[in-house]
Amino acid sequence: MWTARGPFRRDRWSSEDEEAAGPSQALSPLLSDTRKIVSEGELDQLAQIRPLIFNFHEQTAIKDCLKILEEKTAAYDIMQEFMALELKNLPGEFNSGNQPSNREKNRYRDILPFQHHGYSGPNERT
Repeated sequence: MWTARGPFRRDRWSSEDEEAAGPSQALSPLLSDTRKIVSEGELDQLAQIRPLIFNFHEQTAIKDCLKILEEKTAAYDIMQEFMALELKNLPGEFNSGNQPSNREKNRYRDILPFQHHGYSGPNERT
C-alpha cells in the first residue's frame, strides 16, 4: 500500500504483514548506543574550509613535481634510490640510538637517528 506521510508528503510503501527484508532493516544493538563523533561547532568549522587557490607558477611547480614522481615511479627509480641507501658509506658514527637513554625509544634498529652535525644538505654547512 502506498501512503503519503509526514510534512513532505513523500510516497512510501507500507505493509503491516511483511517482515523486514534482512539485517539492513533491523536495528543493530551496536548502533543503538551511538555517540557524536564531531560536534556541531566542529561541523561548522569544517564547513568553512575552502580549497587552496594556487597561482599559475605554483600550479606549474606542483605539476612538474608530480610528473617527475610519476616518471621515477614508473621506472622504479625511487625503489633503486632507496635500495642504494644501504650501500652508501656513512659520513660518521650514528650511535645515539644505542645509548641507554634512547634505547627504549628506538623501535627500529636499522634506521639511523638524525644528527645535525653529521648531515649537510646541498645548501647547508656543517
